[in-house]
Amino acid sequence: MLGAFFKKLFGMGAKDFKPELLIFGLGNPGVKYSGTRHNIGFDVIDGLCELSGSVPGPKEYFCEAECRAAVCGAGGKPVLLVKPLTYMNLSGESAAALVRRYQLTAAECLVIVDDFNIPLGKIRFRKDGTSGGHNGLKSVSAAIGCDYPRLRVGIGPLPAGVSVTSFVLGHFDGQEREESAEAVKTAVAAVEFMINSGIDAAMNKYN
Repeated sequence: MLGAFFKKLFGMGAKDFKPELLIFGLGNPGVKYSGTRHNIGFDVIDGLCELSGSVPGPKEYFCEAECRAAVCGAGGKPVLLVKPLTYMNLSGESAAALVRRYQLTAAECLVIVDDFNIPLGKIRFRKDGTSGGHNGLKSVSAAIGCDYPRLRVGIGPLPAGVSVTSFVLGHFDGQEREESAEAVKTAVAAVEFMINSGIDAAMNKYN
């Protein structure tokens, strides 16, 4: 049944479907990276799927975009929840493919990423801007431009003497796991609010 549902939406009959918003949660695919700090964007997408009762469709329906994606309706809007499978540093390939497919603009996307410059548990919306050194955002910006909203989810601070790579690819420890789970819940609620009320209202409420 699930395969037939997604074939109807994204197969030969996909021409009538067009999301009003693409929401990308960035991360790395595979069991090895599951639960790492760098994958908190994936975790937020999973939370949004759970909230909306959505299930990611088979990736073959998005083969050009190399992603897992799920449809949800929020605020009366068709929304596509996306986890790129190109690994973090090539996230822009999936973003560009879906922007082209649905003829959307960068402003009609939201990108969710981790940020070690923000304390664990805090989140921050931005309407646009630079990558701030985040390789996933660098890739997306290179692919679709910089004029897209983004939600940074705090995973910091970066401990002294620890490399950025080992920190972001490490797993949350002890109390951090509980705090990160709460951060994901906050981010899910914030994204739902943004869908319904817009980025400006979301910035005023959550930043």
